[in-house]
This record gives sequence, C-alpha cells and structure tokens, in this order.
Amino acid sequence: IVARTTDTFNRNATRVGLSSSQNAGGHFDDLLVAAPPPSAGLSAEMNGPGTLTAGSTGAWTATVRNVGQAASTAGTVVVTVPSSFGSVTLSGSSCTSTGVGVYSCALSAISVGQTAAVTIQAVAPAAVGPVVVQAHVPVIPGEITSSNNDAARTTTIRAAAAGPIVVLDEFDRPDQSDLGI
Repeated sequence: IVARTTDTFNRNATRVGLSSSQNAGGHFDDLLVAAPPPSAGLSAEMNGPGTLTAGSTGAWTATVRNVGQAASTAGTVVVTVPSSFGSVTLSGSSCTSTGVGVYSCALSAISVGQTAAVTIQAVAPAAVGPVVVQAHVPVIPGEITSSNNDAARTTTIRAAAAGPIVVLDEFDRPDQSDLGI
C-alpha cells in the first residue's frame, strides 16, 4: 500500500475489500514502515600480475567479500580465464568447468566482513598483448547493490627473452674445421 499523510482509510474497510481509493473514513494513524531485514552483500575483487612472460606460469586471486549486514548463504563465483591460457588450475574452492575458460566455484557461507578466495594458476599464451581474467558473483537474494559483483585484472603478456646469440666464424666452429689443425 502506498499511503500519504492526507489519505483516508479505515482498517475495517480493508478486511472487507474496500480499496484505498474508496473513502471509508479514518486516517493512517497506525501505519508502520519497517526497514528491510539485514542482508548479505557480496563483492568481487581480482588480483594478479600486471605483466607476465609468454610461457611462464601466473597466479591470480579472485576474492569474494561480504560487505553486507548479514552472513551470506552458500553461493558461487564464476571465474573466466582466456582460452589461450594453458594448464589452468583453480584451488581454494570446489570449481568445475562450465565452458571454455569458464569455471564455476562453490562458496560456503561468508560472515559479515569476511572473505572467500579462489586461486587461479595458468601458463601464459605465446601471443603477446593484454589478457583479462575475470570474476563474477551472481546477485544473491536481498542484496542491495550488485555494482560491485564483477572484477577483472588485465595482465600484459610480453615476449619471452631471446636465447643467447652464438656467433660461429672460422675461429669458433664446433668441429674446428678450416683452422689448420
């Protein structure tokens, strides 16, 4: 019911089905507006390397924090890793692959102010350039804001260093040919 202080209403009228637009006399003297019950509010954070050499192993951490006013019930965090990464492993939670580079990780209840984390390890691709590892926490019942449910970390993949340069000339030939020996 939406009520204004100028609206008239009769408590008995609602019991017999009169609408608020029907003037049944009386005022909203005993109208009580209650605050919603406290609820959990989950936010996602993603940390990891800013740069990584092609072919090396990197580690990222998806952290879910309860910023609400009540403990959360069990939930999930969805982690997305570029499909070009190799040897992807996740720890800290029970995670299952739900598609190429997409993992759904089960979370247990999180108390107010506490966190749950999933660690992602993967081998960087050979292709250089930026890649993004993401975390998404689905909205939970009663959550007031969902603007903090997504997080991402951009990591720049750089080329692996070239190996040592070996110069072979007539004095440094491995078989020592043409040296007159």
